[in-house]
Amino acid sequence: MISVWHINNVDWLRELPAESVDALRDSASISTFEPGQLVFEPAAEPEFVFILETGLVRMYRDCARGEEVTFGYIQPGEVFGELAAFSDKPRESYAVAVERSTVIKVEKQAFADAIQSRSSIVFLVAAQIGDRFKEIESRVEDLVFRSARSRLAHIILQLAEDFGEQTGDRLLITTRLTHAELATLVGVSRPTVSIALGEFEDDELITRSESKIVVMNKKALEAVANATS
Repeated sequence: MISVWHINNVDWLRELPAESVDALRDSASISTFEPGQLVFEPAAEPEFVFILETGLVRMYRDCARGEEVTFGYIQPGEVFGELAAFSDKPRESYAVAVERSTVIKVEKQAFADAIQSRSSIVFLVAAQIGDRFKEIESRVEDLVFRSARSRLAHIILQLAEDFGEQTGDRLLITTRLTHAELATLVGVSRPTVSIALGEFEDDELITRSESKIVVMNKKALEAVANATS
């Protein structure tokens, strides 16, 4: 039974007529991916759209230097690979499971037919795509105008906003990210991330507990993130 059919916590199945829901369910399959397994890779003619039911998925591309550049993370309930339903362009990104993840795979034509029957759902998907592009634009601006230390502070704050749990005056980032994974988000080498994290700990901006980052001084970390040199 498919249990998660929502975009940003909106139950969009309720917006669809019964025949559209049946068509979606008939065209869908569910798979489980272990950490490190590819959910999808670049394809000349992508055939499916994906919905994350449980877990965490990382989206990335390979750059010209052979390194990975992470665009962001998919959380449960989010649609990803959705551009396949709106264009005939090749898929250039990879999606890989960060945690054990359950993914719903839907034929792109069935997905497109279903959401186009309700303008409200088209708006939700379009808004989600827009938010992702804003994040990518912000990441590019950071690469151009900010130091590695500033970019790392900014990424930590973003992760805290997306995955943070408040514990007293501290903010625990609940997902585990390796130094290498942080490096693909920031656009620097793993050793650079390790050095900067050590400096943040020395300055009591963060601490690390069981491979998770705890933000100790959010205001001071924001000052580092906003620095332009």
